[in-house]
Amino acid sequence: MSLLLLLLLLQRRRRLFRHRADEVTPMMPVMLIQHHLLAADVFECFTVRMTVSHSPAHRAMRYYRIWIYTCNTVLMVCVVCFVVIAYQLVVADQRRHLVPGLDLCHPSLLYVYAALFVQCTVLQIVGFLGARSLSERLLNVYWLLLLGLLVGDAVLGVYWVYRYDKMVARLKPALRDRLAADYGRDGRFTAVWDDLQRDHECCGVTGPPDFFNVTVQVGARTH
Repeated sequence: MSLLLLLLLLQRRRRLFRHRADEVTPMMPVMLIQHHLLAADVFECFTVRMTVSHSPAHRAMRYYRIWIYTCNTVLMVCVVCFVVIAYQLVVADQRRHLVPGLDLCHPSLLYVYAALFVQCTVLQIVGFLGARSLSERLLNVYWLLLLGLLVGDAVLGVYWVYRYDKMVARLKPALRDRLAADYGRDGRFTAVWDDLQRDHECCGVTGPPDFFNVTVQVGARTH
């Protein structure tokens, strides 16, 4: 009796084992195939990435990106140097009030302010974003902005060449007229002129007699 029960248990266990084997065994090839496919995909992606990273096109774009970063840095340094030098030579120097036609609110100087602002902010941001994402649209905008600023600077330079010649030609007559008309009446002009005389130990517009005659005339008017 016990032997019969033992045989029945062994037979039942063998059937259960076969049933589980039938359930598991068909899934094993599928899992192995999926595993191999996943490994192949990872290897392919890695291979493609390594191939792309070492391709001539990728190297060219990387150098192009470095070139844009360098161009932006050079532009920023040039703008900062220009602003510092212009402030020291023009804005901080009170002798600019003696130059006829030199106004900080002149339309050409307003364009300079706007161009400097664009170069420091808009151009830098567009160039950085375009180089980082390699966006063709942003890079086209960047180059168009750079070209527009270059053309504007060229036109402004030609304009100031002719304007500078006219300012130099008008400087002595205008100073002589202002010295005779405004010295002693216009407080700022008088203070700037006195500072110029004291700093340079100089004279009038053309020489010592010029300044002496003007001071005598001003003294006669005050008395």
